[in-house]
Amino acid sequence: MSKSRQKIAKIKFGDLISLSLRNFKVKTGRTFLTVLGIGVSFATIFFLISLGYGLQNVLLKQISSKEALLSLDVFSSNQSVLPLDEKFMEEISGNDKIIKIDPVIAVSGQMDVSSAAFEIAAQGVSQGFFKTNEQKIKKGRAPNDDENAILITSEMEQIIGNNNGDVVGKEAKITFYVPETVDGVEGVKVVDLKEPFKVVGTLENGNSNHIYLPVSKVSGFNLPYSAIKVVVKNDKDLEEIKLAITGLGFSVSSVADTVDQANKIFNILKIILAFFGIAALIVAIVGMINTMTIALLERTNEIGVMKIFGIRERDVQKLFMIEATAIGFLGGVSGLAMGFVFSQIFNLSVLFLANALGGKSVNLFYYPPWFIIAIVIFASLVGLITGFFPSRRAARLDPLVALRYK
Repeated sequence: MSKSRQKIAKIKFGDLISLSLRNFKVKTGRTFLTVLGIGVSFATIFFLISLGYGLQNVLLKQISSKEALLSLDVFSSNQSVLPLDEKFMEEISGNDKIIKIDPVIAVSGQMDVSSAAFEIAAQGVSQGFFKTNEQKIKKGRAPNDDENAILITSEMEQIIGNNNGDVVGKEAKITFYVPETVDGVEGVKVVDLKEPFKVVGTLENGNSNHIYLPVSKVSGFNLPYSAIKVVVKNDKDLEEIKLAITGLGFSVSSVADTVDQANKIFNILKIILAFFGIAALIVAIVGMINTMTIALLERTNEIGVMKIFGIRERDVQKLFMIEATAIGFLGGVSGLAMGFVFSQIFNLSVLFLANALGGKSVNLFYYPPWFIIAIVIFASLVGLITGFFPSRRAARLDPLVALRYK
């Protein structure tokens, strides 16, 4: 044997893990508190970020659908100069990137239903209009294209049905006030429709005086379109069609623009929420560094013995890094469990309050699968990085100094 210490060629990985995790049994209380500290930090991050994702999903589901994201609402700022009419529809209908064009005709009037009269703003639309509209049908259905039927808003339903029970199925008598010009003089023509209209459904939200009926029922009034909804084939064509229409002088709005703005706001919100969680994580990391440093001091003599017997520095370093990584991993897993439990308790509390106040039940939390995996990986990396410096210090200890340490 040479005068230098004989090196152990290779320590088994299973033995490394066994030695690394020994402190989990010997110092159970301290290890548990360290894991708990890391877990609470990641539970905070998980809770706050999943809340941000949940609120984002709730909002986007309320304002958009797949078809609504492919639609453009076209308006004219001056109907007398630049009217929205059949000529405009014919001009853009030849574009093969447009799959549907739905005109909207607006006219004011009065509706009599359940022995009550209401001033209304009627919107003449096609049946397919509601597939691309951001407003969802809450109850019933949309009117068929040639049916004497109307759709009202939930606000109007509450007003009408306050003392009259369910409004859907009731009949309404409608009178229109149609603007007209006779010999250069602007006036209003009263059009009293003799046939009653049946209320076939309600929308979730909208202006309280709005009603929706088939466009065929108001197309004979020779009014310009108040708006036109244009649906394109895919999202790549949306901006091109939008620029083409604005180039003609018309105003264009899109649900997709609203969604993009909402996503930007929620991304900022999620970053802010993440910072709160990271602040808690920093405190936990300091505690973990302290734990690993104490573990190093307690095992100084043990390290000296291992080095005397020829265990390599790299294996000594691996011992501490495996222990730190295991603590980080367990902290991440426990953080997910605690975050999920806390989020469900919070969600149930909010749902209970919403139901008690007559609100709508929604899920405030959303857990993307990639985010769950990222939490566990990040927690393990935090443990690995946190254990690097104590492990390097342990690996560089002189065995004789380590054996004399008290």
